[in-house]
Amino acid sequence: MKNVKLKVNQVAELTGVSVRTLHHYDAIGLLSPERTEDSNYRLYGEMDLYRLQQILLYREFDMPLIQIKELLDAPDYDRIEELLKHRNQLEERKSRLNTLLNTIDKTISHLQHKTRMKTPKELYEGFPAELGTTYRKEAIKRFGKTEVEQSEQQLMNRGKDGVQALVDKLASVHRKLKNVEELRPNHEVVQEYIHEHHQLILAFWGTTENRWEAYAGLANTYVTDTRFNLTGEGYDKPFAEFLREAIAVYIKDKTANNP
Repeated sequence: MKNVKLKVNQVAELTGVSVRTLHHYDAIGLLSPERTEDSNYRLYGEMDLYRLQQILLYREFDMPLIQIKELLDAPDYDRIEELLKHRNQLEERKSRLNTLLNTIDKTISHLQHKTRMKTPKELYEGFPAELGTTYRKEAIKRFGKTEVEQSEQQLMNRGKDGVQALVDKLASVHRKLKNVEELRPNHEVVQEYIHEHHQLILAFWGTTENRWEAYAGLANTYVTDTRFNLTGEGYDKPFAEFLREAIAVYIKDKTANNP
């Protein structure tokens, strides 16, 4: 950049500073490039561009032009020292902005979830009368109150629309599995759908842990407990048995090397 010589319009294009502003800086003696001997153009060299960078950095912090000129013209002005100061100031601003962005994101999330559920009772509104209470009691008996309440909180945080989306996805997976019921439980297509099923069940449970034992227990429940099987969705016992066997294959495969 040592031999650079730029006209005012080139500097304006390069930096985004308007030609009018550059002329103003020239007029007040803040940034006055040299006029060439063979033309009336003022050409900006390397040191002019460095000075302009400093001006823009100071302006970023709303420093008046007169004060900027005094600083830049001071005999003891140290460009590197000032750049380090600018960097520290910008880092502090960056930290504040990140905090503000995080606050805004939280506020938006809160406002977007106006329909967030307030009590676990709302999770079971779609079940027949009293069956929701039975589901909850059975879950507490099997998994413990703490785990059930944590799962419920995760679901409530999704809001009614979020929970309904999970319900719809699970119903869709059940339909896909029903369509491949004639295949062997270890068939790759069946196992692909079982993987989807497993991920959705974990979402309902509010966890990313695989919970193999609980998942196997759920598969068995589909067959053995009429209150929890899939007949309400229009499926029969043979389908529940197919689902249980496919889940067993899935668990065995996934835990073979990573128990």
